[in-house]
Amino acid sequence: MELEKHTILYVDDEVENLNVFKSTFRSEYKIYVASSVEEGIEVLKNNSIKLVITDHRISQTTGIDFLIHVGSIAPDVVSVVLTGYSDAHDIIMTINKVNIHKYLTKPWVKKDVQEAIEESLQVYQSRINRKELIKDLEEKNRNLLRQIEEMSN
Repeated sequence: MELEKHTILYVDDEVENLNVFKSTFRSEYKIYVASSVEEGIEVLKNNSIKLVITDHRISQTTGIDFLIHVGSIAPDVVSVVLTGYSDAHDIIMTINKVNIHKYLTKPWVKKDVQEAIEESLQVYQSRINRKELIKDLEEKNRNLLRQIEEMSN
């Protein structure tokens, strides 16, 4: 029985970058690619994505604007920005505007991206575990309140 692969969405308006990324990581992860924000949103709506990696500059918009949509569609998804631009102002705006986990530069090195992916997937799992623990605690609190109420009567 094969283990289910973690799901990653990579958004970049340069098709060559999408192809290289997918061929590099497809053996370890289930990779979805999108060459536009609209395609990326459709992938998010139709699949259980754990990690989104986006180029900072996508034609007609930015990866940051895309990540704002990601947060409203799938708030647990971890976000990474991968860009060829290293303008300090853009980096600061990105960090302040969107809750990104990593900011990586192009050209990327497989080892660096691999480490960022693994770390990001751990963050994703921590978010899910935290939600489950909170849900469990809330249920236990409701049960405890019910028991106290029954004892009072």
